[in-house]
Amino acid sequence: MLTEMKEKFDDGLDKVARENIKKKLSSQGIDYKEISVEDFNKLVQREKDILKHDTKKMGIGIGIGIAISCLIGF
Repeated sequence: MLTEMKEKFDDGLDKVARENIKKKLSSQGIDYKEISVEDFNKLVQREKDILKHDTKKMGIGIGIGIAISCLIGF
């Protein structure tokens, strides 16, 4: 079950990263089909790393917020 959830998260992350890269390239006037597959995949991997890092920071922030709420009693 945990493995299945991780696979779904990775698939979703990959889709979001690909769409983000397409949008970023488009905003710069570059069609993603004009660059090589290797370069596109490198950009996608970097975007995935950024998204993972942001997700961790958000999770930590939520965890801290919950902990503070529990300590204060709200």
